Amino acid sequence: MTTSREHTRVKALRALGLLDQPGQERFRRIVDRAKHLLDVPVVYINLVDETRLWVVACTGQTDPALDHDASFCHFVVVDDAPVLVGDASTDPRFCDNPLVVGPPRLRAYAGYPLRWDGQAVGTLCAFDVVPRTWSRADLEVLADMSAWAELELGAEEVQRRLAAAELAQRLTDSVLRSAGDGICATDGEGRLALVNPAACDLLAAPAEKLLGQPLHELLHPQDSSCYDDDCALGAALRDEQVLVGVDDAFRRQDGEVFLVQLSFAPLRQDDRTAGAVLVFQDVSQRREVERLKDEFVSVVSHELRTPLTSMRGSLGLLAAGVVAELPPEAQSLVDIALTNTDRLSRLVADILDLERLSAGHMHVVRRPHRLNDLVALALAAVEGMAAQAGVRLEQETSDDICWGDADRLAQVLVNLLGNAVRFSHSGSAVRVTARMREGEIRFEVCDKGRGIPPDLVEQIFERFVQVDVSDAREKQGSGLGLAICQSIVHAHGGRIDVDSILGHGSTFTVVLPQRRPRNGPWPGPLRRKEET
Repeated sequence: MTTSREHTRVKALRALGLLDQPGQERFRRIVDRAKHLLDVPVVYINLVDETRLWVVACTGQTDPALDHDASFCHFVVVDDAPVLVGDASTDPRFCDNPLVVGPPRLRAYAGYPLRWDGQAVGTLCAFDVVPRTWSRADLEVLADMSAWAELELGAEEVQRRLAAAELAQRLTDSVLRSAGDGICATDGEGRLALVNPAACDLLAAPAEKLLGQPLHELLHPQDSSCYDDDCALGAALRDEQVLVGVDDAFRRQDGEVFLVQLSFAPLRQDDRTAGAVLVFQDVSQRREVERLKDEFVSVVSHELRTPLTSMRGSLGLLAAGVVAELPPEAQSLVDIALTNTDRLSRLVADILDLERLSAGHMHVVRRPHRLNDLVALALAAVEGMAAQAGVRLEQETSDDICWGDADRLAQVLVNLLGNAVRFSHSGSAVRVTARMREGEIRFEVCDKGRGIPPDLVEQIFERFVQVDVSDAREKQGSGLGLAICQSIVHAHGGRIDVDSILGHGSTFTVVLPQRRPRNGPWPGPLRRKEET
């Protein structure tokens, strides 16, 4: 037997869980019945692993211990076939076997393989102390008794699996009961087959009233302004799509509408849809807090813009000496005030931009543009900054067409290039590439600067995140630029990622679809205006 085959066989044997276990009455009944039918003094049910023969049941033998190396059963397992021996003393395989030449001086042997999971894991065998010719009827008895023994082996595994399944079901029920999110499952026809207590509470109805109802009609009644083409949940049910973290509004059974964030996934079985799982949570309070926060930020930002503009103009006149030539000490103070006013003005502008993007009040107007034109526009905006920092700007572009809002895409590239220049060493280079690949437009901005710590890579696109707390002061950054870039890219149906090695630089990648998809709206949270 090959090593791999033996490994598979022993693995199946150990999965039974009967090795090193005491004998059981159900196997004892089998050997007793076989002893009677075959009219032999000894019958065994044995399991055979790599080194030993484990007796599960025996009858007619006071000492059931058998030597693995001297066993007849080894041949049955290796060949995975019955072995019949009429007189072991004349058989070359067994004539010098200790069980033959010494007590109990066995002569006749008949062994039949016991199989589990397609592997020969043991035997049902009969011994006699006198030579014997085994008949066809004897072989049939062995086959029948072995089949009975295999059923009992299977029953052991079935009981174990049932116990495991029962435990898993109890754990699942416990999770469903304790989960704070609403969890629903549908059958293949889209009707509710399971709801947890949280879902019942959120939908203001008992489970018996919800079960059996069509999911979409239950959550989005037909008298509402919901249509499948405009409804993410309806489209997902129809087209078997996966949704993750989608905002929606559900209607409770009492008619009240509440805001939710949901995830949805179809369940497949045998190449067909067997149902779906919906997980949702009430985010009404969270959205209200966000709305109040955004409203506060917007009001404060707008209230700051007017006085800042006035202060900037006045300080600019003073710094330029229009009013009068200032003493050196006063000139230094005015220059510092002017620099900080500019930085504060940029921060207010960034906050307002992000607020408009988040609220969907900033339109994204798409038109065809050449990639090299977009890159040239962005490079021109950061050329002075790069020269002052001693950083070279390199480019690799093509004249492929990008379908998007040129101003907004240039804003993204300017922000990425500006960051790359600010965090690069003098004498190094920042490289921007733009090309079409596999139906997508890819922009890459690569620098050899200080890089981003691994623990901040996932957070770098969040608001007000800085690689270092001193960046806002030393690098003139607000921590909003990358959040704005991400919002603009998402509005174009694209994605933005970063690959960074601390101390060796970063590469920011923007991927956009080449053209608008033929079916369905552009993904993203913004209201968009399409121009062709």
